[in-house]
Amino acid sequence: MVTDSADFDSWGTDEAFARLTRITGLALPDKAVAAVKKLARDRNALQHYGLTAPAAAVEARTADVLNFLLPFISDHLVPGLDQSQKADVEGTMYLVRSQLQGIESFLTKRMNELRAGLQDVQDRTVFCPECAQQALVLGGDLPSCRLGVARCE
Repeated sequence: MVTDSADFDSWGTDEAFARLTRITGLALPDKAVAAVKKLARDRNALQHYGLTAPAAAVEARTADVLNFLLPFISDHLVPGLDQSQKADVEGTMYLVRSQLQGIESFLTKRMNELRAGLQDVQDRTVFCPECAQQALVLGGDLPSCRLGVARCE
């Protein structure tokens, strides 16, 4: 609650995850929760003290968080939205995805995670023109980019 004096209650990462778990009933992966907490600490350190960790370490942590967050949004948040909300989220995610192609550590991590699942559909998997990865699975209703960084998903 915000007041005129800008005195408000905010919650940190622990409270956010507790609320998310309580509201959704989902068991969030410990590894993902830890990655978000590490990245939040990096963000706070950067905000208050300047960069305190090597850029490569921050990028690796960011890749871990994105690897959890992108599928989480698609699988658990978007399905519960109405059409207008889905359109808003898709517009925002398009902007996010357009920037992900330059984060090499994310692309590597995500493709390594997807490797086993793509092996099962390798005869239907082609080069995705949006994300520039061998991750576009043909068949079903619509082609689906398993990488999740392109609008083609």
